[in-house]
Amino acid sequence: MPPVKKASTRASSATKEPAAIRQLSKSLDGAQAALSKLRAMLGDDVSAASKALQKDLERFVKDARRDSGKLGKALQRDLAAAKKQLAAKAGSGSQKAAAKPAARKPAARKPAARKPAARKAPASRRAAK
Repeated sequence: MPPVKKASTRASSATKEPAAIRQLSKSLDGAQAALSKLRAMLGDDVSAASKALQKDLERFVKDARRDSGKLGKALQRDLAAAKKQLAAKAGSGSQKAAAKPAARKPAARKPAARKPAARKAPASRRAAK
């Protein structure tokens, strides 16, 4: 029986790339392979203009492949920076909450002194006068 491999604690760079970048890279690899097959199939039977166009297209695909790799790395750096900022904001928020003194309970209020109500004479007395 072969030895059991331990799970890697470090993720590979390919898994960190967004799926769209991986798909683009795979498509560009396929385009490069197709262009090289086409060149081998046609050989010297094509005109100089066709050869120049094919060469330009191969250069374009090669540059696009390189630039897609650069884009993937730039996105990884941006994502790491965003995570770092988010962690810093979350950490500073909890520190601020811990640093604030506990809110005091308001002192028990004493009932307001009541003013004596103005006395009114009964209606029967007024009429009697």
